Amino acid sequence: IGYRRIYIVSLSFSFMKILVAFDKEVKGKKYFRYRINLPKKVVEDSNLKGRDLKAKSEKNKIIIEEI
Repeated sequence: IGYRRIYIVSLSFSFMKILVAFDKEVKGKKYFRYRINLPKKVVEDSNLKGRDLKAKSEKNKIIIEEI
């Protein structure tokens, strides 16, 4: 089964930022989540909305692929 790749973050996209949000604190240790707001057109064109996805990093990029 092949994967469809969508490159969502790269140094050339200045309109997207990785946001950090506090998640929880357990036994004095704080945990954070990272979020990205994706442009509507990217999500619609990918046909991945509602599907299970995985993320990985590669050469200054974050790659989201369908599982």
